[in-house]
Amino acid sequence: MTTHYILQAADGRMVTNDRERGASLTRISGLCYVWDSKEMAERELPAYQAILGTPLTVQIRVTSSLIRSLRSP
Repeated sequence: MTTHYILQAADGRMVTNDRERGASLTRISGLCYVWDSKEMAERELPAYQAILGTPLTVQIRVTSSLIRSLRSP
């Protein structure tokens, strides 16, 4: 399991940051920007709220990744 933190608006949209367009909100979870710690996400929260003009909250996101180990016979 991997734990990340995201910034999310009340309507469920999440912060994303495109190099060309800059910060925006997306409903596509695979495109949202993630932070490795809650503290890092909280530090960025005021800036993203100001840029996007909407209240945001820090949310935890836990994902599972399948890691396949190769064993020699």
